[in-house]
Amino acid sequence: MNRSRWAAWLRLLAGLGILVALVWHLGSGAFLDGLRRIDAATLLAALAIGLLTTVFSAWRWCLVARGLGLRLPLGGAVADYYRALFLNAALPAASWAMCTAPYATAGTPVTSAGACGRWSWNAPRARSCCWSPGRWCCS
Repeated sequence: MNRSRWAAWLRLLAGLGILVALVWHLGSGAFLDGLRRIDAATLLAALAIGLLTTVFSAWRWCLVARGLGLRLPLGGAVADYYRALFLNAALPAASWAMCTAPYATAGTPVTSAGACGRWSWNAPRARSCCWSPGRWCCS
């Protein structure tokens, strides 16, 4: 095993160790009580709300792409939006995922920070930063 693989296993074991220590110290009663209170209707409502917000956000990407002269089908935009949500949760600098996904679906490669910045203007009064190879792009 090389060094990076050892480091990955060490991080995983450290995270598991922290979870075990928390459950041992605090107990699992409150967590299990919370799980018992979730019924099917609540779970379905949460899933439906999550799906609707994702579809509407992907639809917004389609409208922005159309304004830029790109063709972006809704089905591909929804799939890319779910991918971007995962990457935003999993990666430390994941705003890059939100910038690249519409371009990937539209078949246009992201090659510059300027291209990345075109996707960050759709949130009024919000500062958006993206990572482009070699530098940050902030608008």
